[in-house]
Amino acid sequence: MIFNKGYHGRKREDLRFLPFLLMLCTGISISSIDMYLPALPELAEFFKTTANVLRVSIMISPFISAFAGLFYGSMSDKYGRRPIILFCLFIFSIGSLWCAFSNSATEFLIARSVQAMGSTGMGLQTITVISDKFKGITLARYLSIYSVLYPTTYAVAPNIGAFLMLYMSWRGIFYFLTLAGSGLMLFLYVILPETLNMKSVTQQQKISISGWFLDVRRMFRTKPIFRNMALTNALASIMNNIFITNSPFIFEQHFCLTKTQFANLSIIPHSFNIIGCLVYSFLLKSRSPKSCLNLGRIVTLLFMIFTVIALCIPDALQIVTVVTLYCICAFGMSFLAMTSVGFAVSDIQANKGLANGVVQFVRNISSSFAVMLVGYFCAGSVSQVFFAMSACAFAVVMTISTCYQRLPDMA
Repeated sequence: MIFNKGYHGRKREDLRFLPFLLMLCTGISISSIDMYLPALPELAEFFKTTANVLRVSIMISPFISAFAGLFYGSMSDKYGRRPIILFCLFIFSIGSLWCAFSNSATEFLIARSVQAMGSTGMGLQTITVISDKFKGITLARYLSIYSVLYPTTYAVAPNIGAFLMLYMSWRGIFYFLTLAGSGLMLFLYVILPETLNMKSVTQQQKISISGWFLDVRRMFRTKPIFRNMALTNALASIMNNIFITNSPFIFEQHFCLTKTQFANLSIIPHSFNIIGCLVYSFLLKSRSPKSCLNLGRIVTLLFMIFTVIALCIPDALQIVTVVTLYCICAFGMSFLAMTSVGFAVSDIQANKGLANGVVQFVRNISSSFAVMLVGYFCAGSVSQVFFAMSACAFAVVMTISTCYQRLPDMA
């Protein structure tokens, strides 16, 4: 199959920059949401719709990626990583172009769904390819670099979108994403190797929903490290997303900050997340991923203790306290997110694509439901939001503790 060729005879060692190129692919995928956030008011006016409808366009991605990730993971385990990545880039480019030409809210939501179908596999297959090519401490180092993508993109992408809107309408944002996706697709078509050992693949294996359930059930029953690390990754994401989705209500409504003040203040915790990722990458030069995960557990425990103390003191949750607590949370997240993914994937020898899809499914579905429940019952209440976050922090500490002794010292 032509999609599985690529590389044109060059040795794998010649493309040491491949992980970074794939991380660019993930960065484009993440940007598909954050880059058009500054255009939401203009989109609401253009489509003559409400802000709630456009919020649905944002929530489309995690829901679609949760289920599509299982499909892409299984398909990549059978047909290879290369064709799936190229296919996802193609779908992403088509969806982005469709978004640019949309003339109604309904059409825009459909186009965003197509775009999300493509972006799902871009990030998922990046981790799968990296885990195919690298093991142990080397894998952990690349995942630590990968973890920097998220806070960096969250901070940079909206600014790129705002810059593009100075010279073009909101359509220019999606033209930019179309060019980025299609350009990267053509480039990867030329150089991307196939990292899956196709000789070990059973071509008669069928892709089915019942097969997915059996494989997932087997992973959770027979792989306790995979199970606990997938749950750790999901709980850390829930803890982070609870604050992010409620932060506008906390700062703008409870503390009466302006939107500009809120945007500027949000840079601080994102910076701590980035710093944590860089510290994590530096520590991996002399420490094992297991010790880095333990550091994340300790920082999360400190966050929980400080939060409980603040909740017990009347009027303690002021702006400085809230930002400080979340900075501690964001710093600890840096050591939990990608380390847990690394241990989960390393615990699976076959079906790594599906394993990554399962981790993504558990994270996205649990985060979505938790955010909706907390948003419904807490409604931006500072104390209730931090109570929910401290409960998640406790669950993270306990989940890691139950399997910590069994974690391997990846070399």
